[in-house]
Amino acid sequence: MDRCRQASAYWHGDGTHFTRRAWIAAFLLAVLTFGVGLVSRHRRIPRWLAGLGTISYSVYLVHPVLLAVSDGTIGRSRQDNPVLEVAFYAVLLPLCVLTYRYIEAPCQKWGRMLTRRAGTGRMPISGSGTRTG
Repeated sequence: MDRCRQASAYWHGDGTHFTRRAWIAAFLLAVLTFGVGLVSRHRRIPRWLAGLGTISYSVYLVHPVLLAVSDGTIGRSRQDNPVLEVAFYAVLLPLCVLTYRYIEAPCQKWGRMLTRRAGTGRMPISGSGTRTG
């Protein structure tokens, strides 16, 4: 399975060494993050880290849009530029806090309200594993 995921960097990348390294690094960082979470699952989570987890879905949705905007306005550099990376996160994180607060959280509240109105919110599962109702 590991080889298949690493191979996707070669199949789906644009062919540059930079892209391949980025795909593999992202995969390894995801594995490391999962491992750290698994090891520390019974420990208290720092407030800032819990906050980052709260906005993580907004980060997932907003970052490609912000990358497209920055690529269209500034362009993409072949080398990492720490100043641009810090600027990217300085825009991304507050923007994601706003999208969480004014879009995601109200929609979650609305969904919970609709679920309560509809009843229990859970559909019983029949013996065959298919949902009924």
